Amino acid sequence: MPAGAGGQVHCEVIEEAEEWRPDAEVVGWVAGCTCGWRGAPWVRATAWKLADPAARRLAVPGPWADLDTADEHRVITEWRRHIAGWQALEDVEQTAARHAAAARALDQAVRTAVAAGASWSDIGRATGMSSRSATQRWSARD
Repeated sequence: MPAGAGGQVHCEVIEEAEEWRPDAEVVGWVAGCTCGWRGAPWVRATAWKLADPAARRLAVPGPWADLDTADEHRVITEWRRHIAGWQALEDVEQTAARHAAAARALDQAVRTAVAAGASWSDIGRATGMSSRSATQRWSARD
């Protein structure tokens, strides 16, 4: 919304009161995270010719404070870099959980195969290991 029409930009401050600012008072943008991290500020340029993303100046010359898609992407990219390590660890946790579930399912399948009379040689072949390795891995569990 145009600032003259009462439009405002929401400025959320983590763990503090929220504030609202009229569009015309927005002087820049900062990427932030709930962990408290804040990126370097991006300054609002009020004319297209003053914009210089390399110098962290983004143009929003009109009465609105909304960034265009490319500039919004620049700000969000910083946050994505910040959370990349956490996302990687989340992937590790999810993969480890799937791995553990698959291991439990394999153990159960082997118990079922043994109960049905399958040989350790057949179980080894089905699991990609020698019969001796299969025997060592699963016979002690039964």
